Amino acid sequence: MEDGIDALDEARHQHHLRHRGELNRRLARLFWCVIIAIIVTRVAQRVIAWWSRRSRYRKYHPPRSYGTSGPDFCDRIAAFFEALFLLSFRPPRFGSINVPSPSLGQVSLVTFYTITIILLIVSVNAPKFSSHFVDDIAFRAAWISLTQVPLLYFLATKRGPLNLLAAISYERINWFHRWAGRILLLSATVHMAIMMYSISLYEVIKSMDHGMAIVRYGMGAYGTILWIVLTSILPLRRWSYRLFHTNHVASTAVFLWVLYKHVPTYARNLVKLALCIILFDKCLSWIIFLRTNIRIRRLRTKSRLLVLGFPVELTVPEPAHITLPYGVDVTESTTILKLHSLPISWMPGQHLRLYLPKLGLCEIHPFTPATCCSSSTSSTSPDIKVADVERAQQNQTSSPFQSNDMTLLIRSQAGITRRLSRFYSRWLSSPCPNSTQSHQGLAALIDGPYGVTPSWADYENLILIATSTGVSFTLSIMDYLSRISALAHERLHTRKITFVWITRHLEPRFDATVTKMLTAHTVQLRAASINVSVEVYVTCTESNACEKGGSPGLQTQPARRNYKLPNWPLTIYTGASLDSPIETGNSYETFRSSSIDSESSTLIDEDPLILPELSSAHTPPPLPPRNPRRLLSSFSFAEGTSSTLAFSECGVDTCKCNLIRPKSVPSSSSSHLPHRTYGSRPNISLIVSSAAPRFGTSRTMVAICANQSIMSQTRNLVAQMNFDYAFRRREAGISIFTEGFT
Repeated sequence: MEDGIDALDEARHQHHLRHRGELNRRLARLFWCVIIAIIVTRVAQRVIAWWSRRSRYRKYHPPRSYGTSGPDFCDRIAAFFEALFLLSFRPPRFGSINVPSPSLGQVSLVTFYTITIILLIVSVNAPKFSSHFVDDIAFRAAWISLTQVPLLYFLATKRGPLNLLAAISYERINWFHRWAGRILLLSATVHMAIMMYSISLYEVIKSMDHGMAIVRYGMGAYGTILWIVLTSILPLRRWSYRLFHTNHVASTAVFLWVLYKHVPTYARNLVKLALCIILFDKCLSWIIFLRTNIRIRRLRTKSRLLVLGFPVELTVPEPAHITLPYGVDVTESTTILKLHSLPISWMPGQHLRLYLPKLGLCEIHPFTPATCCSSSTSSTSPDIKVADVERAQQNQTSSPFQSNDMTLLIRSQAGITRRLSRFYSRWLSSPCPNSTQSHQGLAALIDGPYGVTPSWADYENLILIATSTGVSFTLSIMDYLSRISALAHERLHTRKITFVWITRHLEPRFDATVTKMLTAHTVQLRAASINVSVEVYVTCTESNACEKGGSPGLQTQPARRNYKLPNWPLTIYTGASLDSPIETGNSYETFRSSSIDSESSTLIDEDPLILPELSSAHTPPPLPPRNPRRLLSSFSFAEGTSSTLAFSECGVDTCKCNLIRPKSVPSSSSSHLPHRTYGSRPNISLIVSSAAPRFGTSRTMVAICANQSIMSQTRNLVAQMNFDYAFRRREAGISIFTEGFT
């Protein structure tokens, strides 16, 4: 029986080699010629765009607005197809799992690719439903599956040819990498099912023949790709990304090895191509990673010190413009990190991967900086004259825009972000002498930057929308534009900016940091005659206590009685008394949080101290905070507890939004503070429509970094506006750039 099976396989294989082998190889070459043609087209598009931008700069012409000159038929056709690709479906929900909402463009691309693969498999030149037809489909499916293997890893690279030549970042194409893997599994299943139909599983396992060994390698390759697809589903990735990544790397190595052993010698070039793509990507990534993070520091002597990574600065919170009543504590979920004098350059909107070995040896997490580097704005471009360059260089020494520092806003969720929040909580509650040790030995290693962003300064109208810590993305754009307005104003064509930040709960320290950066950028941009509108929405219904009204940034609050502290006798606290517990009968014991063992901060500003009504004029005062450094902030932070209790996970009992009040600010500075709305959600449609009117002709870009629901809503709104432009119901189209986060 075994000899009969071997003879049958040999006959089928010889028939395939004699009649179909060369055709299958031609299809594989054609498949990759199409891919190369797409990349060449993308490279040509980039070169043309660069040359037109360079020519425009030389002639001092601003970017052409829609509908201002020349026929706009091509623009309207392009806007129509762009709108089709932008339309998003309602994101499905499977229990508590939020699935990213696919766009019509993504669905169309996956459908077209799937149909192409199916047609390549079944379009064999043989009588239908004959034995040769089925055999030819099996071998054609094998060739098509093998042809897709290099494409699978071509789409997964971070610094591969696709990223370097076509300028397509890995996070933009990663979704298609996953679908390509599933379609590869589909074509491999066709090959596996037909080939195993005429072969006994017992013979495959027990036979020692060389042909059966090749079949066993094929079964191993199919089992490996099936395992990779099953372990890459969304719930498992979110459950433990570190475990998913480790399994993915190990399974990839096993898959390529068993596939190399399974395919014949003349077909191994495709496996070698996939291996070369992976090695090129990993080697280049490691070279850039090591060059960025390893520095040589010269000592006072002739010796030198090899330094790995960058020290992380943990800063004392700044006084916030929103305050809490005396004795009320808030657990914040956002940590602010600063890295100084980085030797890399990044553009606004790009992200990097941060590695903190002290907090997680095997974890690396992507973050978007809230600032941009000086080299992104100080580089000389063709539109700047020599005199302008010299003037900018004279101002560099005294300009604050020449720093290469990075600010990261990190929300505590799980893993390394949660450990970082606990680390910062312990540092913040440490004794005051440790304030001189800002980083406590915490070093960071940087991988990146990654991402390809548009030229923000070329758009006359910018609409920036962000939720939660996605504000880092929009803040980096504001920082970039403010730097250009100060150093190279001729490059800036932006005339109007609409900034919208949506947050669920109020966090005084996080809010103070964002407000300070926003205010600085707003002042600089308005000085450059740019119309800047900043809106902050706090959607928590408990924040309704902050009544709307008044001037922007100066919100009123419900009337409350102010009490002054009675003249208690001077009390001297010793070290022992500071650590001693409060007596049970103390009516001021409520100044400590009832849920966590925390300390209360003291406000050191000129605002009157707001206290609950005293039950007795002779009630002894509460113990002062044990950490004098915490007097610098206008909020409380829990000592020795984790700050991972994010507001999004809090219930009504732990939400303190109804107690937070804005501080009064001078009218001269309140005009630059953001206008705040409490207890309601923004109308995205109204905001975008107002910022980009129907009869406006300026180039408009909507940049958004938000949750899936708001991004889907904004994409559909921009798609509708582009449909209106395509059918001449608008004077100009709108571009959109989305940056997703989970």
